[in-house]
Amino acid sequence: MKDKNKDKIGLHKVSTQKFAESFLRLAEAGRCVNEFEGQFYELKNALIGDLDLKTVLSDNSIEKSERIKTAFKILGPDASFTLKAVFSVIITMDLVEHVEDIFNEFIILVNIAKRQILVEVVSSFKLDADTITKIKQSIDKKTGMDVRIKNIIDDSVIGGIIIKIGEKIIDLSIKGKLKDLKTRLKSLDLGGA
Repeated sequence: MKDKNKDKIGLHKVSTQKFAESFLRLAEAGRCVNEFEGQFYELKNALIGDLDLKTVLSDNSIEKSERIKTAFKILGPDASFTLKAVFSVIITMDLVEHVEDIFNEFIILVNIAKRQILVEVVSSFKLDADTITKIKQSIDKKTGMDVRIKNIIDDSVIGGIIIKIGEKIIDLSIKGKLKDLKTRLKSLDLGGA
């Protein structure tokens, strides 16, 4: 049973990557990657935030063509061709439940294409623009990439910040430094004691 679930998760990951790649290719073909990225973000948030909308667009008792018409009405007349095409695929392929995963994969691909990287800066309060700019410039210089900073507020961070670059975490908080000090002290061999 465990292997089946692992296979299913692996297949889901491959599928979301393939759809994300396809959606990026559509946006590139339409020369509207930046515009589409913003629209796709809003679409993802709308689907996550509105359970009724998500339910209607996932309801297999409603013809797919009717669900697509409903989606287009929601998008309005100003929606790009690319967004309409992607939304049609999402509904046709029954991917409404997977939009967030596909969007996350899409962002990774966009960042790679733009040589950008998302960096999360976690702090106990909102950082000012000057501080964020300094952090961005420093990481830009070290990575050679265009860094996109996302400031996340977390009350559990005590003094300082935590920087997350992909899987790497740089803990510059007081709490992190105390934890590091505690680990170092435990590993000391003081002898004779």
